[in-house]
Amino acid sequence: MIYIDIGNTTFKAVKRVNVDWVDLFSTSITNSNDIRDWISSVHIDDSIIVSSVRKDLNSLLVDRKDQEKIRWIKNSHLSNFDLNYETPKTLGMDRFLGCLGASSKTQNDVIVIDAGTACTIDMMTKAQVYLGGVIMPGLQLFHNAVQLQLPELPEVDKILPNQFPGHSTKESLQWGINGAFLGSVEYFLSKFTKYGAGSDIFITGGDAEIMATLLKGNYETKIRKYLVFDGMEEMQRFMD
Repeated sequence: MIYIDIGNTTFKAVKRVNVDWVDLFSTSITNSNDIRDWISSVHIDDSIIVSSVRKDLNSLLVDRKDQEKIRWIKNSHLSNFDLNYETPKTLGMDRFLGCLGASSKTQNDVIVIDAGTACTIDMMTKAQVYLGGVIMPGLQLFHNAVQLQLPELPEVDKILPNQFPGHSTKESLQWGINGAFLGSVEYFLSKFTKYGAGSDIFITGGDAEIMATLLKGNYETKIRKYLVFDGMEEMQRFMD
């Protein structure tokens, strides 16, 4: 079984080998030719499960002749779950699947931070009731905005200085960008904890390690690279 996640900026494919996920292919969604070539290389006997938030790229898979081997995770599958969400038809499945994957790893409520191009923060109760969440610019977008609009300022790393306030332009900018991003995330985490004290916080996405480092000391977190794929695996039970 091959699992494919088509995100906002990245195309990823993995498979389960015993208890571990193994990476098969990953690239930027801008590399459509590479994606098409990889899809063509997938053996016709392999079953494929797909979650996609980029409908414009679905045609790359629809062109395969073995459509009976491909199963699409759709928003209609959400009818099998309890959602406190007013627009399930437009809910990004990666947000829900991340929560579902996290919920399969604990007996507690979960808060999931997907630290990617967009940063999403969502909550699911231990009874697997999806409560909704937050969509905000990811950390790299914060940096990109400053570089674009304030080109005279230096580029800085995604870290916080050891001292406050910043004692140099570099440190001041690190506090301004990374601190503003962190402050937003911590604000939303504090609001979520009002729904369920003791929730387990999971982090996934390309900036997961950076996010965990920024939160260290204030929140205990668990990094799970394959959280969306864990959710896809759980979703299989509701797709037959």
